Amino acid sequence: MGLSRESLYRILTCNPTLDNLQKLANALEVSISELFEKKEEVSVYVEYKGERKRITEKDLIRLFD
Repeated sequence: MGLSRESLYRILTCNPTLDNLQKLANALEVSISELFEKKEEVSVYVEYKGERKRITEKDLIRLFD
């Protein structure tokens, strides 16, 4: 994505820069406005040590708190 951990934290805690929002939108292949649309909870699946794990938006926020 081209974002530091600190930059991702700022995005997730509602204090992003426009440049970082653009990087995130580009990585997700969406427009910046789509980042703010209210949708169901966001989650992704990550394979770690051969096991598939579901990671939610709330999980990501807890990582940075």
